[in-house]
Amino acid sequence: MELLVRFINQFLTVVVLAVLRGPPLLISKLISTGTSLVKLVALSTVDFIYFILNLLLPQKPKGTVVAKGNQGYRGLWPEWQAPVQGVDSRSPCPYLSALFCLPLTFAFALDLLE
Repeated sequence: MELLVRFINQFLTVVVLAVLRGPPLLISKLISTGTSLVKLVALSTVDFIYFILNLLLPQKPKGTVVAKGNQGYRGLWPEWQAPVQGVDSRSPCPYLSALFCLPLTFAFALDLLE
């Protein structure tokens, strides 16, 4: 969504600059907007491919998602321990943790495309 907003913003900038400053700046902004559009299409395509592969590839058998030797193997999780003040960094809400990590994920994906 952020890429789409950025693309629309750049497109409107191109239109305004075409009227105000002329062709050289217009050409540079068109190239910048084009690369943003290519990034948006590339990320959407990769996401769609993952979606299709998820539907077609066989599911992992129950009990094999967590590797042997790791916590949670065969559904055996360690006992819950209360957080320790000043030492533990667990979030009280998993959704907040996910929201914090989401921009980092998009930034990493965009760096891979550049």
